[in-house]
Amino acid sequence: MRISRVIDAVGEYITIPIEDGIQTVGLTISGTFTGTLTIVGIISADGGETELDVYHPDGTSASLDDNLPLDLFADVGGYTQVRIKATTLTSGSIEITANTSSASRSKASSPLDEALTNAQLRADPVEVTEPVVEQIYDHMVGIDSAGNPLPSNFNYYGSSFTYNGDLIQTEFKVIGSNTYTRTYTYNGVKISSSSAWVKS
Repeated sequence: MRISRVIDAVGEYITIPIEDGIQTVGLTISGTFTGTLTIVGIISADGGETELDVYHPDGTSASLDDNLPLDLFADVGGYTQVRIKATTLTSGSIEITANTSSASRSKASSPLDEALTNAQLRADPVEVTEPVVEQIYDHMVGIDSAGNPLPSNFNYYGSSFTYNGDLIQTEFKVIGSNTYTRTYTYNGVKISSSSAWVKS
């Protein structure tokens, strides 16, 4: 899915719906802009927002405050929406284009084909080498707390939750004989962080 919007005022935002099986959002941000952007993931079950990390296509950490234009990726598995908002704006405007991508390798014939397909989210060409393929796959599928890739069909399995009152405490998925669990931390009623998936 591809969504695009021009933002030219404080408080304006773009909301990207995250469908089942979507693990990554590719972002292209361009324009002349002086201000601050924030990107958050939203779980509709509790309405909480979690600030998300963004990455350059080579897998290194990035910031929405870097010089424009930017091509970035964000891991969005487990969220129902992602929102990018202008929290301050002194001058100018920006255009944000978002592309969602499935984490499943089954949609491509090989990791290289998948990397080439997902590289098309970028505005300019990228050399696809084996380390780049591994980094793209790790960001697309995700890794567990031990640094091992999650199963390629990970997002096709439903999640179960444990609660403390109305707040989600843990999320878990059972895949074959393995259980993957992550724990949520709160600041008041908003999710402030989540752990990596722990395989048991």
